[in-house]
Amino acid sequence: MRGPLIQVLEMLLRPPGNKTDIKVWNEQWFGNIFDNTRKAEEAVLAAEKRVEEDDSANAEWRQCLLVEEKEITINSGNWITSEDDIGVEAVRYFSSLFSVEPTSSWDLSLIIPKLLLPSDNDMLEKVPIIKEVRRVVFNMDGDSATSPDGYSEKFFTFAWDIIAQDIYNAVVSFFCEAELPRRLIATLIVLIPKV
Repeated sequence: MRGPLIQVLEMLLRPPGNKTDIKVWNEQWFGNIFDNTRKAEEAVLAAEKRVEEDDSANAEWRQCLLVEEKEITINSGNWITSEDDIGVEAVRYFSSLFSVEPTSSWDLSLIIPKLLLPSDNDMLEKVPIIKEVRRVVFNMDGDSATSPDGYSEKFFTFAWDIIAQDIYNAVVSFFCEAELPRRLIATLIVLIPKV
């Protein structure tokens, strides 16, 4: 196999089976989700229609709610009812909400505390040796897996002699700023040990 080392590793570790198998399982387990969604939407519309046609004592209360949906109050407590005024008020409100006053400096180094020494930072960025990668893999929980259909850590320890170089190459390519495949970073959690 050829290509970036992390993508090669990801292709090698991809679970057996294909999308057709997954689609068949999905339909057997959940049924036709599009039909289920359509039926649920029809049920909601029918319920809304029953509520609108209900002439019980709650009808006046529902009418008040409908009127309230079409009106808005501004800071002064006055009600606005025209669509144009509501539009102007919405633009004013969200413009003030999502705008900030210009600042003279965005130097975040003044805010973020310096917890690492330059030597500590260099150590964290240093490319690990294969023994360090092996130690990490063998210290992982044996029952953990990257996904429900992924390989558990027991697989990696059992097959270490066979896959060690591929795993190490993938780790090295990560430290050399290779692009990670989207499937690998979907649930990527990085743990940095206390120094």
